[in-house]
Parts: sequence; C-alpha cells; structure tokens
Amino acid sequence: MKISPVASFYEQNYWRAGFQTRLYDFLTVEAYLESLRKAVACVPEKEGQVWLDAGCGTGRAMEFLGTGGRREIRYLGTDVLEAGLRRLRRRAEEGGSNQRVLGFRGDLTLGLPLPENSVDVVLAHFSLYTLPGEGERRKALRLLGEVLRPSGRLVLVNPSKTYDPRAIVRESLQLLHHRKGWFSAGWHRCFVYPFSLHLGLKFVARQLRSGRWKAYELDELCREVEEAGFRIQHRETVYGGGAFLVTAGPEKPAGDLSGPITRVALPAASE
Repeated sequence: MKISPVASFYEQNYWRAGFQTRLYDFLTVEAYLESLRKAVACVPEKEGQVWLDAGCGTGRAMEFLGTGGRREIRYLGTDVLEAGLRRLRRRAEEGGSNQRVLGFRGDLTLGLPLPENSVDVVLAHFSLYTLPGEGERRKALRLLGEVLRPSGRLVLVNPSKTYDPRAIVRESLQLLHHRKGWFSAGWHRCFVYPFSLHLGLKFVARQLRSGRWKAYELDELCREVEEAGFRIQHRETVYGGGAFLVTAGPEKPAGDLSGPITRVALPAASE
C-alpha cells in the first residue's frame, strides 16, 4: 500500500520527534505505565541486580526500578536513537541515580557491547515488535540471551492482534481515576488522551495492521521466544487487552535469580 510523503515522514520520525520534544513522555497513557509496572514486578526483588532495558526509549522503566529491594540495581539502557538516551540520562541525574545508570546506543540485531552471562534481567518492553522480520526478531532474542546469565530472566511485552487504541484509553482512564482521582482522569480525558490517541495509539495500530510492525497471537509469541532458546515461565494479557507480557528463562537454567550477582564491564557512554 502506497503512503503519502507526509505519512512517510511521520513514520520515519515518529520516535525521534517524540523523544526530542518530550511529547512521548507527556502523551504516554497510564495503561502503558501499568504494563511496565507489571513487567518489572514479574522479577523477584534483589539489590545489586543488573537490568538491561533493550529498546529503552527515554528510560521510563527506571521509575519502577528505584524502589523497595531494587534500590541498588545497575540499569543499562540501550536504544538506537540518541534522542531517547539523552532524556534517559537527564532522568537519572534528576533522580540522583546517574552513578548506577548507563545509556548507550545499540542495535539489538547486531549484538551489544556486553560480556556474555553478565546481565540478570533483560527487559524488552514494546521494542522487538518494531523489527520488520521474524528472522531479525529471533536473532535479537538470541543475542539478548547471550548476555543473560544462565539464572537470569527475559521479560518481554509485545502488542497483540487485538490491539485496540480506544480500549487502551479506557483502561488508562480507569487507572487514573482509581489512583489519582476524578480530576486527573477528567483532565487527561479532555486535554491529553485525545492527542495520545490520534498521534500515538492510532499510528501504532496502522503500523500493526499494515504488517510494518508485528502484532502477535499469544501462542505465536511464545513459539518465537522458545525457538530463540528460552523456556516460557509466565504469560498474561496487559495494556487494555492489546499486548502480551511473557517472561522466560534460558533453556538450561543454572540456579535461581537470587544467586550471586555478576559485575558488568560497562561500555563507554555515547555522547
């Protein structure tokens, strides 16, 4: 299907423009944050863990990793776009955690500058589905498996074939009403989420329908993960019914996640 030059420009600059203008963070719906919160909660708390956020964007996962028993984790965020990494570094500085946070550019299909068996948790939250081919996604999963400890865990969230922008907004408003009250929910309903819907969620839906990005059946996602060398541990539906959360471990686990922590030789930060 042929698309207009304006649509093509928007498609090519969707992420970069969102990161640079901070619209990505401002328009993020509550259901997205809830799916991220659930993804982090799937991993038992332990201080000193090394987390790799693969396709980290602006580093929103740090909001849920700096509490409770995770205060002393090491956070490594990698993304292909420097615009998101700049925001990640500012977020770390503002939160006083920049000594334990590193953002670096990396292509998940080419491998990452990390030692093998050096990461306790790999988080791929709404990232791998943008890779256009099944072969590329499986290659990325295999390469992520190489840096994951034998006792580590992969936490993966990808959109489903039932991805529905309006259902995502409805869940977001319910969450806001429950957590922050009617005023916050009403403000977002009138002044924020209309832009989230039309500039973000509906754009993603078009990409999924066109096949440019990948929408999954649950069995299909689990099969892709297993064929990359992982063993499924947990699965659930999140994001207003529009995504699947799957956790997995290496096919041949060694011990459990509470074992000794491996110290990582960190790559140099990119400027």
